[in-house]
Amino acid sequence: MQWLPDRYSLEARVAPIVVLLLPLALFGLVAVPWYGISLAGLGSVPTSAIGVLTFVTTCCVVLASHIGRCGRRKQNRLFESWGGPPLRRAMRHDSDRDDTMSWDRIAALLEVRIGTPRPTADDEVNDSVVADKVYADFENELKQATRDHKMFPEVARENRSFGFRRNLWAMKPWAITTGVLFILGATGWSFWGPVSDRPLFIATAVGMALMTLWWTFSVTPDWVRDAADAYVVAMREGGLRLADAERVEQRKAS
Repeated sequence: MQWLPDRYSLEARVAPIVVLLLPLALFGLVAVPWYGISLAGLGSVPTSAIGVLTFVTTCCVVLASHIGRCGRRKQNRLFESWGGPPLRRAMRHDSDRDDTMSWDRIAALLEVRIGTPRPTADDEVNDSVVADKVYADFENELKQATRDHKMFPEVARENRSFGFRRNLWAMKPWAITTGVLFILGATGWSFWGPVSDRPLFIATAVGMALMTLWWTFSVTPDWVRDAADAYVVAMREGGLRLADAERVEQRKAS
């Protein structure tokens, strides 16, 4: 069904929104009275659960495209701090990777496919702007050539992983801000709310504090870069498969 989100959208856009909204969902479940309503086939369902589910679903639908744009905007800042897009850097002569021979083979294939010679090491130094444009074309061609998810499942998997981490990192300021606010809310409720609710709200505040610590210390540029490096490795393997297939075709033709 075309109106359903694809797997990339679910894992890289919707899933980060769900993670972002977890503190709010948790607070709503414990703060809203559990008045039950009867639903056919489900029995009595608490209104708080229905409200939280409706809210999270609505946010996922509304924010899915926005979070992708936000992630791509902040991605440029990451790439600048890394010295350029990871896939593009892997193709350069000045790459510090230990798989440069593999990328030489891939670059040779891409030269033929797009009809543009690969920049030399001197080109990269003397005219880096033009060289970067050529590598951008190489990058786009390689992405297009490995877009078939059935033939290159590892590329699709690592691309989703990178998108998920990048978008989470893009939302980090919002996540920490809302986490702190809900920690304060749950803590205040535990002190000034009904005594019977105190243990529940203390546990909620502790859970939110742990989530906020995870956002603070785990969702970092290095965490995103790990996924980016894994994506580059997957693209390398896909590119080598294309190069091998091209070599086989050339032998058959000769």
